[in-house]
Amino acid sequence: MDHTTRSIAHVQTAEAANAQCSVPKVVKLPGQTKTAALVISDDEIRAAFRQATLNHLADVHGLKPVYRSDLQSEKAFKAAQADMPLIAVWNEHQRPEGLAFSLSVNMLLVKAALGEYMEELDPWFNEECARIVADFKDLTYNTIVQTATETGWTPSAICAALAGKPNA
Repeated sequence: MDHTTRSIAHVQTAEAANAQCSVPKVVKLPGQTKTAALVISDDEIRAAFRQATLNHLADVHGLKPVYRSDLQSEKAFKAAQADMPLIAVWNEHQRPEGLAFSLSVNMLLVKAALGEYMEELDPWFNEECARIVADFKDLTYNTIVQTATETGWTPSAICAALAGKPNA
């Protein structure tokens, strides 16, 4: 589980991508024969696993954020994480600088999805989980802020509209 509370009026910039050099290696991907194995870099392998995981999460859980009015604290989110959607928006409240909300990505679901493609003992596993969570958080947060700015809707109203419940 990963949790963030941000103000709509205070948009944070994304961190710079980690530029690491990698050494190409021969890898036999599922469905390939030994003779068809490709020489690909670690970064390409990791990107393929990330993409497969993102596709899996989209297919199984959907990528629409769900507003949870029953949650008001990180402790409550942690306690309910097993029943949380992939992306939860909660704790919508006013601050002096504007409307704020909390956004959490369910790390349990991300780990389970990545576990379909990579062993948890893999040295990349935790880093890739964190990267996927950060990508979901940044994309969802920026989309909600942009939509709220353009429409004047609250995050809960945006989530309701995405769920097909515009009056929720």
